[in-house]
Amino acid sequence: MVDYKGEPVDTRKHTYSQAFGIYGLAQYYKATGNEEALNIAIDLFNTIERNCRDENGYLEEFDRNWNLKENYELSEHGVISSRTMNTHLHILEAYTLLYDVWKNSNLKKSIIYLLNLFKDKIYSEDGKYLKVFFDDNWNTTIDIKSYGHDIEASWLLDKAVDVLCDEEIKNTTKKYTMEIAENILNNVYSPDGMVNETVEGRTDLSRVWWVQAESVVGFFNAYQKTNDVRFIEASKNIWEYIKRYAIDKRDGGEWYWKVDENGKPFEMPIVEPWKCPYHNGRMCIEIIERVKNSEV
Repeated sequence: MVDYKGEPVDTRKHTYSQAFGIYGLAQYYKATGNEEALNIAIDLFNTIERNCRDENGYLEEFDRNWNLKENYELSEHGVISSRTMNTHLHILEAYTLLYDVWKNSNLKKSIIYLLNLFKDKIYSEDGKYLKVFFDDNWNTTIDIKSYGHDIEASWLLDKAVDVLCDEEIKNTTKKYTMEIAENILNNVYSPDGMVNETVEGRTDLSRVWWVQAESVVGFFNAYQKTNDVRFIEASKNIWEYIKRYAIDKRDGGEWYWKVDENGKPFEMPIVEPWKCPYHNGRMCIEIIERVKNSEV
């Protein structure tokens, strides 16, 4: 991160951020055919595999010279966690798009490795949700149910196995992503917006912008898998909620960071390092593409 003069103000390197570099570059290559962009994306893939992975999974935060640091960037609620579901999800997201344009055997192995980590370490078969924060050995460090991440992962994991074209992995993955979506629909969803998360038994009732965006896509994805009208109605209802409460009408497009259970916006920046048109922009593109191939 740099200031307005271009001077570095934060020189940490985070695996999560490297993944988004791959994601952007691979998409740019897909759109333009620019070989330099693809080569940089491949170099970043090799950088992650070389510096950010150990025998148990992917690590999180480093200094500028790739010396491991405590994971302050993606830890929350006063607990520093060595591994996070969020980082592994977005590495998988980036690797999925890269594999779509670069069918490399080592990349495929890494995607399968990540999918197995989700199935064996991150997914709670009893609770039908994804655990969030872990120590080095995949023990949970705090009890959190992150509803936005659950519904987001339900479609990103499906997309990964679709690109991979491995029927056995696809069937296994799509079974438990369906369980996740069902759990969210039955126990969390409301036409009055999706609540954020539950931490140690306490539920945050605020409606966060990205949670709403991921719910629209996640429920639509579940509808495409099942033709269950409950899911398409949920997707449509959250979109109506977004138009009513989440979109900042003053500028005609960007969304509030979050609103309370009555739809009142919190006084928070409309754009800052953790708030940008990523989730909501991607939601629009995903839904446009999916509707083209649907009778909805």
